[in-house]
Amino acid sequence: MKLLYTILFLLPFASFSQTKSIKIQLTDSISRQPISNASAELKSKVTNKHTNAITNSKGNALLNPTVNGKYELSITAVGYKKAKKSFEITDFPKDTLVINIALTETSTSLSDVNISTQKKIIKREIDRLIYKVSEDPDSKSLSLFEVLRKVPLISIDGEKNIRIKGSANFKVFIDNKPSALFVRNIADALRNIPASSILRIEVITSPPVKYDAEGLGGIINIVMIKKESDLYTAKFGVRYVTPDGPSGNAAFSYAKEKFGFSVNGGVSQIKSPETESILTRLSKANNNSFIQNSLNRSNNNFQYGQFSSSYQFDSLKLLTVSASINGNNGKNYTRQASRLSNNNALLESYDLNYNDINSSLSFDVNTNYEIKFRKNSERFITFSYSYAQGNDKLDNNSDQFSNNQLLNSTQFNGAGRKENTFQVDLSYSIKKVQIEVGVKSILRTNFSDYWSRTSTNYIDNNFAYDQNVYSFYNSYLITTKSTDIKAGFRLERTTSNIDGFANNSSLKPYFSFIPALSVQQKLSEANSITASYTKRLERPGIWELNPFINNIDPRNISFGNPFLTSSMTNNFELYYNYSGKVSLDMGADYSFSKGNIEIVNLFDPITNVFQSTYQNGSRKRNLGANISLSFKPSKSISTNLNASATNNKIEGQLNNNYYSNSGTTYNIYSSISKRFDKNFRVNINGSYNNGIILLQGKTSQIFTYSASITKSLLKNNLNITASTTNPFRKYRYLDNERFTVDSYQTMRLQNYARQFSLGINYKFGKQKEMVKESSKTITNDDLKSH
Repeated sequence: MKLLYTILFLLPFASFSQTKSIKIQLTDSISRQPISNASAELKSKVTNKHTNAITNSKGNALLNPTVNGKYELSITAVGYKKAKKSFEITDFPKDTLVINIALTETSTSLSDVNISTQKKIIKREIDRLIYKVSEDPDSKSLSLFEVLRKVPLISIDGEKNIRIKGSANFKVFIDNKPSALFVRNIADALRNIPASSILRIEVITSPPVKYDAEGLGGIINIVMIKKESDLYTAKFGVRYVTPDGPSGNAAFSYAKEKFGFSVNGGVSQIKSPETESILTRLSKANNNSFIQNSLNRSNNNFQYGQFSSSYQFDSLKLLTVSASINGNNGKNYTRQASRLSNNNALLESYDLNYNDINSSLSFDVNTNYEIKFRKNSERFITFSYSYAQGNDKLDNNSDQFSNNQLLNSTQFNGAGRKENTFQVDLSYSIKKVQIEVGVKSILRTNFSDYWSRTSTNYIDNNFAYDQNVYSFYNSYLITTKSTDIKAGFRLERTTSNIDGFANNSSLKPYFSFIPALSVQQKLSEANSITASYTKRLERPGIWELNPFINNIDPRNISFGNPFLTSSMTNNFELYYNYSGKVSLDMGADYSFSKGNIEIVNLFDPITNVFQSTYQNGSRKRNLGANISLSFKPSKSISTNLNASATNNKIEGQLNNNYYSNSGTTYNIYSSISKRFDKNFRVNINGSYNNGIILLQGKTSQIFTYSASITKSLLKNNLNITASTTNPFRKYRYLDNERFTVDSYQTMRLQNYARQFSLGINYKFGKQKEMVKESSKTITNDDLKSH
C-alpha cells in the first residue's frame, strides 16, 4: 500500500490544460479525513518562483501559477511522509485545477527502530476532540470500552457508567450514524467491540447544527477502520476474561472498482459470580431503621453485527446501505433478607428470592444516495432514509416469605420503539464559505405492554408515546489562513401524543431554536485556540416515560413518568491545543440549565416505601477544567495523562421541598507504555474518579489499575496479549448515598475487581479500494441515553 501511494505521489509527469489556479485537496490515505495545517509549496521550474499556502480545516489550499510550464508541488504535514508531484501546465485559463493527494502517515511498526516523527494520538478540530485509536499500540489487544478510559473528557465510574464532562446524557454513533448497538447497555456493547477495528474516537462536545439538538454532554462518534486490499481483508479475535467469560469477534471486507462491502460481528459472555450488597435506610421522622442484605449473581450473553456497502454508479453518484443488529439475553438471581426495626425492636421482616429473565433485540437499516454536481464536485445533495426498531422484555418471578406466609408474584414488561427518519442535505461552497442546509423528519413511537400478577391481584396496561420531530438547519464554515469560523442554527418542532395512560392526550407542540458557534484561531502551525457556544436539548426516552411499576420488592419500587418534558442547556468552551514533542490540550467549560430530567427519590415514613422515578425541575451549573498531556521521552516509551475537575451545583423542587447539592468531582487517568526488542510491549495504567454529584446524593469513588503485555508476530498481523486488572484485590466496594427530606440511605455494593485475560487477534489480506461512505448520513441523537 505504501508503495502504491509513493508511486502516485512521485508521478514524474502529468499534463493539464486550461488552468488559472490550483486547488489542493489533502486527505489521510487510510481514513480519508482532511488534513489541516499542512504546508503546500508550488515551484515553477521556468521562473523558480515559489508559492506557498496552508491547508484549512477541509484540507484545501489554493495556489496561483503565473506562467505555462513545468511545476513541482511539495506537501509537508506533521506525522506524514512528505509528498511531491510534478506536472505541466500547457495552456491557461479557464477552470480551477483540483489535485487530490492522500498522505501516508509515518510508520510506527513495532519492529521499526527508525521512527523520525512522533504520531499525535490526540487532535483538536474546530468542533471536536479526536483520539486516534489506530495510533495507540495498546488498541490491538483491548476492547473499545477499555480504550475509552484513555480518551480525554470521558470518565467511567465504578458501575461502568460512561460520562462526557460529567454528563451521562450523550449519544454514541458509528461512522456518523446512530447504531442499534447502543440503544441500551452502552458499556456492555462497547466491551464487545475490539479496539483494533477502530480508526479513531471523536468526542463532539459542541456538536454542529447538522446533528439533532439532543444530547447534553455531546456525541461520541466511533470511526471504524476501512482497510485497503487487493480484494479483501479479514480479521478475527478471541479473548477470555475472568470472571466474565469468553468473547470472540470477526470482520471481513471486500472492495473492487465500483462496489464494496464490509461485515463484522461478535459474541461475548459477561458472568458475575455471587456478590453482596447492603442497603441501610434511616427514617428521620420516626427513627425507623431498614436494613436489606442481598446476594446477587448474573449471567448475560451479547451478540452484535454490522454491515455496510457502497456502489459508485459514476464519479457523481454514490449509493450506500448499512445495517446493524444487537441482541442480549440474561438471567439475574437475587436473594434478600430485609429487616425493619425501631430502637432495636423488630417491626417487620421478610425474605425475598427473585429471578428475572431479560432479553433485547435492536436493529436499524440506513440508506443514503449522494449526487454531486457536474460543474462543482464540492456541491452535492444527499437523500437519506433509516428505519430503527428496538424491543426489550423483562420477566420477573419472586417468592416472598413473611409472617410464615408465601407470596408469589410475577411481572412482565415489554417495551420498545419504532422509528422512521427522512432527511435531505445540501452542501456547497461560495468562495471561502462552505454552506450546509438540511431538513429532517423523525416519526417515532415508544410503546410498553406490562402486567403484574399475584395470588390476590392482577393489573395490566398498554402505553404508547408518539413523538414526531421536524427540523431545519443551516450552517456556515468560513476558513482563512489562520482562522476558522463555524456558525449556524437549527430549528425543531416537536409534537407528542400519549395513549393508554390516564386520559389520552396530545401534548402541546413546541419549537426549539438551537444556535451554535465555534471559532478556531491558529497561533502557529502547532498552536491553536478554540472557543465555542451551543445549546443542547434533552428529551426523555421510553425508559423514563414507561409507567411500568417495578414493585417486586415491596419497600423499594420504581416507575417512569409519562409526562416528562424536554429541557435545554447552554454550553460554553475555551480550549488551547499544542502539538509538538509534547501534545497538550487544555481548557475550561461552563454550562447552565434548568428543567433537567433527574432521577428523584420519595420516601413515605408511614408505609416505609422508598420510590424512585423521574422528574423535570432541577437547575444545574457546572464549571470545569480539563487537561490532556502526552509525551514520548524516547522512541520506545510513551506516556499520557488526562485530568479533569468540575465544580457542580444542582438544586430543585420536589414535592414542595427544596433540595440542593454541590461539590467538585475529579477524574484522573495516566498510563505509560514501553516497547522492548522482539516485538514485546508492556503497558501500565491507573485511573481515579471521586464520584458524581446528584440532586439527592452522591456516587462512590473508584480507583482502578491494570497492566498488559503484548507479543506481536507475523509482521504484526498476529498479536497475543495477557493482561490483569486490580490483581491485588478480589473485591471492590462502592458506597452510594441517597437522601430525602425524611430519610438518609446508603448502599454498599460489592463488585469483582480482579480480572485476568488472554486474547489473540489475527488479520490478513490487503486492499486497494475502500467501502465508500456518503458525505451526509442520518444521525438521530435526540433522545436520552442509557
